Amino acid sequence: MNKVKITTALTVALITTGFASPTLASASAVDKYSSGVQTNVHQTENFNQGIDSSTQYLDQFVIISNGRYAISENAKLNLSQNQFAELTNQLSMVNQQLAENGWGIDEKTKSIFKPQVRISGMKSTEFWWGTRYYFYTNQAVHDFSWKLKSIATVMGITGVVTGFVDPLLPIFSTVRAGAISWDADQLEHYNNNHIHSHIFMDLNATTAGVSFGTF
Repeated sequence: MNKVKITTALTVALITTGFASPTLASASAVDKYSSGVQTNVHQTENFNQGIDSSTQYLDQFVIISNGRYAISENAKLNLSQNQFAELTNQLSMVNQQLAENGWGIDEKTKSIFKPQVRISGMKSTEFWWGTRYYFYTNQAVHDFSWKLKSIATVMGITGVVTGFVDPLLPIFSTVRAGAISWDADQLEHYNNNHIHSHIFMDLNATTAGVSFGTF
């Protein structure tokens, strides 16, 4: 798995409501592997792999206990006070959302069981650290990019993002419409450089960043 990290001001996981996306050329709607040999992409789906190194380090201390995220006993011996406090706060916030919405956790992957918004050619998986979006077609990338830019437009006009933000992750007042639009451009750029590969996009609440990779 290849991965590149791009830190931005965007600290929210987006798209829980639908937009009517513009129709694009049908040629981009075919599977990105249609011109080559497709690998077994399911080997990497839904597993907490490929995340940035700092989050991956914290993840080894995250366990599942009684259907909720918890911190392992050896965490205090290996984490700084700030790291421990930040991880505690993040897991507490996510666990509250799990309880309020009746969501569960896959103990093997540490991913969250919850209703997902379905977009053709794309799926999302949520973890304690944020949301990963998997893209299987170029059309799906274009649709998602358009959704991000639509949200940026709404934010630019109203200054709010209520109704368009995933409730799992916090909203920060410093989020700007320009940052979301920039992320959409970066998604398109990354896809253009990996036009025949499946790509994913991580929106990470723990690093206040967005990153991309292939699978």
